[in-house]
Amino acid sequence: MKIKIISTSIFVFFSLLMVAQTSVYYPFPDSNDVWNVTFGGLENTSCLQYSYTMVGDTSVNGKTYHKLIKKEVSFPPDPYGDVCNFCCPSLPVTSYAGAIRQDTMNRKIYFLPPSISTDTLLYDFTLNIGDTLKTYISVCSPGVIVTSVDSILIGTEYRKRWIVNREGCIFEGSIVEGIGSELGLLEPMINFEYGGHLDCFSQNN
Repeated sequence: MKIKIISTSIFVFFSLLMVAQTSVYYPFPDSNDVWNVTFGGLENTSCLQYSYTMVGDTSVNGKTYHKLIKKEVSFPPDPYGDVCNFCCPSLPVTSYAGAIRQDTMNRKIYFLPPSISTDTLLYDFTLNIGDTLKTYISVCSPGVIVTSVDSILIGTEYRKRWIVNREGCIFEGSIVEGIGSELGLLEPMINFEYGGHLDCFSQNN
């Protein structure tokens, strides 16, 4: 009986600890960050690898944004399959990818594409099960649906995670608080034979 009570107490303790940690909001980074993404797929004509970083600020319509720089390398397709041939990378190309604005109080992230003066919602970290995600990356109509909400251990901290699904457009994907989509920072949420994949995210090395 004592063993059972102790085991139950430990379970309750860690359950409460997880709830306490996920109740803390982890905002999007604004410096010293890197998103590495691979983009390609079935019968692709090329494979791409991106590295997104935030470099400096810009002001548009009185709002402050963090500028995104994208470093891109392309690879030829494998002639014997539908995978990337990573032996022959192109020379890296660096370009301006747009800018990100964070509304920390409302837990929303906005994206300003290049040469456009009006931003659009990129991530919403307030969604509940059954809510529809309508953002820059949710290209499906009317959007992707949140099917469950849980947490994931990042380093020593638990962060909230939203599992989303849209039949015929995405098998299943997830969005992690303060990081973004597992399919890539800005990549469309399509995961059928062609699309992006977040290889890794780092902050402060």
